[in-house]
Amino acid sequence: MCKIGKKHTDNSNITNIKAMISLNKPYYLRYILIFILLIILSIASVVDAEGVRRMINGATSSDIDLIISGAVLLISFLIITSLLSWLRIYLSTKINLEGTLNFQYSTLQKLNRTKLLEIKKKHSGDILSRIYDSTQEAQTRFTQVATQLLQS
Repeated sequence: MCKIGKKHTDNSNITNIKAMISLNKPYYLRYILIFILLIILSIASVVDAEGVRRMINGATSSDIDLIISGAVLLISFLIITSLLSWLRIYLSTKINLEGTLNFQYSTLQKLNRTKLLEIKKKHSGDILSRIYDSTQEAQTRFTQVATQLLQS
């Protein structure tokens, strides 16, 4: 993190990103699982198109069995994609909440090691409020960007 009184530079931003990556190391497996879920969800869209194709072909050829098989495919697609999407959102939320807690804990540990004279310059409630807000925002942004990169 940047020290009080230092100007933000590109180098400090890179340092901050590296720190966020290192704080999120325990969640790499979950990010990989989210990536796999996103791949499965994108492949599942083919099933959706196949279900619609069967229903259209069944309607044009008056084949009830084809319409039913298309409907079953679409309903199963809807159920599976809903479950997988829920799991992806659950994992992202879990990463975000646990990551925020870990980040806040790490920041408070560093604050405890800070010299008392520096802390006395600011109101302690202000410092704790800033830590709470800043760490939560940073972790949320990091999780969103990581998920968007995986989705791309």
